[in-house]
Amino acid sequence: MEVGSEFSTPKGPRVWESKKRDVLQDSLKNAREVGRVRMNNARLNIFSSLTEGDKKDHFKFFVDSTGDLKMANFKEGEARFQILNKQGRVIADSDESTRLLYQRFERMQSSEGEKWKPGEYFVRVSRTGGSINDKIPYSIQLQMGSDVKNDYDTIEYEAPEPEPGADQAVIDTPPNNVEGNASTQGGAMLAGMLVAGLNYMDAMLDSAVELLFGAGNR
Repeated sequence: MEVGSEFSTPKGPRVWESKKRDVLQDSLKNAREVGRVRMNNARLNIFSSLTEGDKKDHFKFFVDSTGDLKMANFKEGEARFQILNKQGRVIADSDESTRLLYQRFERMQSSEGEKWKPGEYFVRVSRTGGSINDKIPYSIQLQMGSDVKNDYDTIEYEAPEPEPGADQAVIDTPPNNVEGNASTQGGAMLAGMLVAGLNYMDAMLDSAVELLFGAGNR
């Protein structure tokens, strides 16, 4: 994981921020790594969006503990969330028609969570309707246990417009105007969300955390 700067909240876990760039042709092979989930220790937060012409996003994460994995997610538009194993097989799905996979996804959305084994996994976010030109901001949170010592925030920026004839599967560095030091990372994170069109997602995620995990956990 490419970890950026670290900053601490007055009452809460240490927050580590990583800034990444989206790609125009997204697949499991170029999934952005967002960190490792660990029982009562590390929690992962993803802020991104399906932008114009972007059909799906992929993120890779690792589970270091055996236990109940909880997932909170919010979206502004029609989108589907799936969890895939290392082999690329879907093992949890937000689509109700998938039945057992949907039931597993629903248990992950509950305060109890779903039993999970250590390993490498992927999150896929894809469109389910609307126009391909519609932007769909979303946030995802993955957590095990009720205590959090470290929050790992991944903020993803829009893919750059390709040059004529250029390879479209481009991973680039984030814009320079959202860099900051450890004392200003809170403001930098919000600035990054503005650039990505996600400036309101942090408040939405706070609401999700309070509902699933109780107040004071973010």
